[in-house]
Amino acid sequence: MDLRPRTLLSVGATLACLIVGVYFISSETVVRSAEKLEVADTRHSVTQVADELDFQLQQMHTAASDWSDWDDTYQFMKDRNKAYIASNLPAQPSAFLDLDLFIFLDTEGRIFYSAPFVRPRHQPPPLAEDIRSALGFNRPAGHRPAPTASFRGIVALPGGETAMVSVRPIVKSSGKGPSRGWIVSVLRLDDLQTKRLAQRAHLAVDLFSLRGNGLPQDCANVLGPLLGNSRSVVVPLNRNSVAGYSLIDDVYGNPVNMLRIEAPRTIYAEGLASRRFLLGSVMAAGILFGIVTLWVIELAALSRVSKLAKIVARIGLTEDDDAMVSLPGKDELARLAMGIDDLVQRLREGKRELRRQNHKLEQAILQLAETNHTLANAVEGITEVDDHGRIVDFNAAFAEMHGYMGVPLNGFHWQTLIVSEDHETLSDANVEMIERGKSRCEVRGRRRDGSTFYEEIVLVQAVGDGESTVNHWFTRDISERKELEAQIKHQAYHDTLTGLPNRALFMESLRVACQKARRRGDALAVLFLDLDDFKSINDSMGHEAGDRLLEGVAERILSCVRKHDTVARLGGDEFTVLLSRISKEDDAVDVAQRIVRSLQAPIALPGGKAFAGTSIGIAVSKDGALDAETLLHHADMAMYYSKDRSRPRFTVFSPEMTAPSDERRKLAGSLRTAIESDGLALAFQPIVLLSNGRPTGFEAFLRWTDPEHGQVSAQTIITVAEEAGLMDAIGRWCLRRACTDMKELIEAFPQFASLTMSVNMSAKQLLHPWIIEEIEAALMVSELSAENLRIEVSARSLADSDKCIERLRKISEIGVKLAIDDFGTGSHLISKLREFPVDMVKIDGSVTWLLDSADEARAIAQAMLIMAKSAGVRVVAESIENLPQLRRLREMECPEGQGILFSGPVSAAELAANLTKDAADWPYTQRDRAA
Repeated sequence: MDLRPRTLLSVGATLACLIVGVYFISSETVVRSAEKLEVADTRHSVTQVADELDFQLQQMHTAASDWSDWDDTYQFMKDRNKAYIASNLPAQPSAFLDLDLFIFLDTEGRIFYSAPFVRPRHQPPPLAEDIRSALGFNRPAGHRPAPTASFRGIVALPGGETAMVSVRPIVKSSGKGPSRGWIVSVLRLDDLQTKRLAQRAHLAVDLFSLRGNGLPQDCANVLGPLLGNSRSVVVPLNRNSVAGYSLIDDVYGNPVNMLRIEAPRTIYAEGLASRRFLLGSVMAAGILFGIVTLWVIELAALSRVSKLAKIVARIGLTEDDDAMVSLPGKDELARLAMGIDDLVQRLREGKRELRRQNHKLEQAILQLAETNHTLANAVEGITEVDDHGRIVDFNAAFAEMHGYMGVPLNGFHWQTLIVSEDHETLSDANVEMIERGKSRCEVRGRRRDGSTFYEEIVLVQAVGDGESTVNHWFTRDISERKELEAQIKHQAYHDTLTGLPNRALFMESLRVACQKARRRGDALAVLFLDLDDFKSINDSMGHEAGDRLLEGVAERILSCVRKHDTVARLGGDEFTVLLSRISKEDDAVDVAQRIVRSLQAPIALPGGKAFAGTSIGIAVSKDGALDAETLLHHADMAMYYSKDRSRPRFTVFSPEMTAPSDERRKLAGSLRTAIESDGLALAFQPIVLLSNGRPTGFEAFLRWTDPEHGQVSAQTIITVAEEAGLMDAIGRWCLRRACTDMKELIEAFPQFASLTMSVNMSAKQLLHPWIIEEIEAALMVSELSAENLRIEVSARSLADSDKCIERLRKISEIGVKLAIDDFGTGSHLISKLREFPVDMVKIDGSVTWLLDSADEARAIAQAMLIMAKSAGVRVVAESIENLPQLRRLREMECPEGQGILFSGPVSAAELAANLTKDAADWPYTQRDRAA
C-alpha cells in the first residue's frame, strides 16, 4: 500500500479510536451516572408509594380508635344494643372512611357482630370469617392475639386477594377496665383502591398477589432477589420506561403482595442526549484536526517522497549506469536521496562481480543436481529398488531398522520386509510414483525376528536414461507416532474412568449399526440406564466411592452382554447398551433383566458397600427404520417412565410415550377441571403390625380416572401437573382430602382413633413458604387432630437440604407426626437418625425385595432396626410381596410393614368395608395366619 493511503488510513483509524474511546468513556461516566440517578429516583418513588400505603393504614387505625375507646361501644359489647347498630352502623361506607367491612370480636376472638358495606364499582366485601382466620383469632388460646393487642397491616385472603386491616381493643373512653374484645376495620386492596393510591402518589402503581398464579413475568423475574436481601429492585423495561419493585408484608411479616411502579426514563434520556452531544463535538473536532494534519503532511513529506520514488523506479527500469538519484533541499529526504544514489552505485558494481561468479558455479551445480535430488528426500533408511521390486542397494540405517545388520539385502524382494496385509498399499504407492514421480504410504514393516513396526516410505522415481531404472525409497520408523495417535484417539472416544466408549463413539457405532440394519433388515435395540440415588452415595461416601461404584456398574453391565455388543457411558451416572442383530424384542428385555439382577448384589466401595439400583429404558428398531438420534431419544423417554415403576425397573418404549403437546394440554385442562370439581381421588394402603396383621395407620396415594383417557398413571399426573403449574394445587388437595377422609374414618370407627394417615410430601412442597399454614388449615377444616396426621418425606430430601430438616422441626412443633420414606439403600442417614424430628422410618422396597436372597440387604435392615430402636423411632418395612419376606422380617423383629401381601391401595369405601368385618376376617390378618 502506498504512503498516501497508509497515512490517510492511520489518521482515519486514530480518529475512529478517539471517537470510540469518547463513546465508551461517556457511556461509563455520563450514561452510567444517569442510570444510577434513575435507580435512586425509582427506589425513592417505590418508598414513597409504600409510605402512602402505610399512611392510609395509619388513618384507618387512628379513625378506629374513636370507636374502640367509646363507652357506647363498650356497652354494646355487653348487651348487643340494636339502637347502637341502627344509629351508628349505617349501610353506606362513607361514615367509616370508605371501608368494606367492620367487625366486632369478643374476648374469645369470635365474631360478635359484622357490618359489611357494598361500595359502588368495588368488589364485594370479604367474609368476616376469612378476616378472623387471617388475623389468627381462630387459633387456640395462647396462640391468638393478646386481649390488649392493637395493630394494623395487610392480611392475605383466599383466592390470592389482600386487604388492609386495623385491630384495636375495645375499652372504656378513660382507657381503663378490661377489654371486651376488638374492633376490626377492613378495606380490600382492589383495583380501584390501587388506582387511588397511584393518583395520590402521581405514579403508575400496580399491586400483585404472591399467593395466586397471575404474577406477571417481569415480577416473577425479580421475586428471588426481593425474597433475599433486596428491599427493592429497579429494572428498565425498555428505553422509555423503568419499573421499581418491592414486597409488602402481612401483619406477620410474611410477603403477600408485590408493589410495582412504572416511570418514564427522563434522567436516562438526558444522559443519552449528553453522550450524543459530546460524541458529535469530538467527531467535528477530530475531522477538522485530520484535514489539517493531512494537508501539512502532504506539503512537508508525501509529495517529495512520491517524487523520490518515481526517480528510483525510472532508474530500475532503464538500467542506465549514468543515471543519478537526487532531490533538492537540505532536509532528511534530500540526505536520503544521496544515500540511495551511493547504494545504487555499489549495487551496480556488485552486479557486475556476480555475473563473473555465476559462470563458475554453473558447472558445479549441474554435477551436484542428482545428489541434491536424492538427499532432499532422505528420511532415515535409504533403499534403491529396481522395476521388479528387488533391492539393489541400501544404507546401514535401513538394515538396522529391519534387523538385518551385517546381512546383505541385495536381491531381497520388498514383500519380504513388509507385512502381507499391507502389500496392496505399497503396490498402489508404487503405481502412483510411476504416474507422478513421487508418492508416500504408511505400512507395517517386518523385522528379521518376526516382530512388526510402523514405517513411512517415500518413493521417488529415479532420474536416468536406461531401459531399467532404479527407484529410491526413503524409510522412517513411525511406531512411536502411531502409538501416540492411537492413545489420543482412544482418549477422544472413551470414558477415562470406566474405559467404556463415550457418547461420541457410541453415537457413531449406533449410526453404523442402523445403516447395517437397514441393509440387512435386522433388528437392533438400545438400552438407556440411569442409576438410582447415585447423588446420595456420592455425597455421603465421597467422590472416590462414587467413581468405584461407576466402575463396578460398568463391569456388571459388560458381564451381561455379548462380545460384539457395545456398552458406553454417556456421562454422570448414565450408561447405554447397543444390542445389534437381535431376533426379537424379548432379547433386549432378557438383557435388561440380567442387568437388573446383576446389580441387586452390593458393590464394595471404600468405606463400605452400596446397592446400585437402576432404571432402564428400552427402544427397539425392528428393521433399522429409525435413525440413531431418535432411537436414543426413545430409550431415554422409556427410562423416565420406568422411574415411576417399582418392579420391574425397565420399560420398553411405546408410541404412546410421545403424545403430542396438544394432547398434553388437553390432559392438563382435564386435570385442572378435576381439581376444581373434586374429580381426583385417594386410595389408601394399610400399615399393619407384622405380629398379628392389625392396622396401625394408612398411607394415601393419588388416583385419577379421566372420562376420556381412563385411569391416568401417577407419573403422567406429575408430568402434566408440573408443565401446567398445578403441583401446588394437587398437593393442597391431597393434604385436605386425606385429613377429611381420616376424620370420617375415625368417626365411623372410634376404636381406630389413635391411627394415623400418612401423606407424601416432596422437598419442593415442603419448602413452600406457606406449608405450615396449609397444614394447619387442612387440620382446622377437617377438624382432624394433628396427632392423626403423618407427613412422609424421602431420604433424598434430608440428604440434600438442611432447610428441609428445619422445616420438619416446625411441622413437628404443631403436633404433626413425621416419617422418612425410602430409607436404606446407599443412605448415610442411618447413623444420624437421632438428629431428625421423626417418629418413624420406612425401609425402602429395594432392601425388602432382597431380604431373602442377599446378606447385605439383611445387614442393612438389621442396622436400621437397631438404630431406630435406640433412637425410639418406629420402623415400617415397605413393599412386602411374599411370605418369605414376611417371615424374614419377623425373624429380625421388625414391628410393622405394608405391601400387596396384606393389601394394595384401596378406595375409602373398600377400606371402610374391610374394617367393618370382624378382626379375624380382615384380609390383613388372613395373610398373617398364612405366614
